[in-house]
Amino acid sequence: MSLVKNRMMSAYYLPKIKYYGPIFNLENNNLNRIDRNIFQEIFYEILSNGIKMICLKCGWECEKNSNAYAFNHELQEIEKYSNRKLNLPSKLARLRNKVKIRIYYLDVKPNRMCLFHDSKSKLCSIHEVKPMICKITYCARFGIDSSGNMYVRVDKKVKNNGLIIPIFKITNHSIFSNIL
Repeated sequence: MSLVKNRMMSAYYLPKIKYYGPIFNLENNNLNRIDRNIFQEIFYEILSNGIKMICLKCGWECEKNSNAYAFNHELQEIEKYSNRKLNLPSKLARLRNKVKIRIYYLDVKPNRMCLFHDSKSKLCSIHEVKPMICKITYCARFGIDSSGNMYVRVDKKVKNNGLIIPIFKITNHSIFSNIL
């Protein structure tokens, strides 16, 4: 999925089908290198009743115990964007399909703060090329639906199969304004 992150519309929570994750626009896209079977078609009626995650650039998820990481191709993109070579700790991780892939830890500052988080401005210095995990997980505390209702993620429920269901609470514009 992270190979097509430039086609990602946003992360969404779709309560009707209990889906939380990225939504991609793959129309007219040649997916020669990507197995089309990993993508599920989402119909507009389901998507329009979902909650679109929005990044408020608040830094909440990046400042402490961020658990941020990048895959090798994302690290290369970050190095090119930041114009520097990074020597980061890494490990081989096993995916659900038992494939092993190297991940590079970005949470190397004190308190496991992300390397690219600027604690003064609260911004990500690589926002334009941030890893897929950041777009899906860390920039997903707040959301908005098609009617303009605003939501904040207050908790999550982990199912027996490992599926994570976020719990959102409707909020108002003043809470968003206070964060910004």
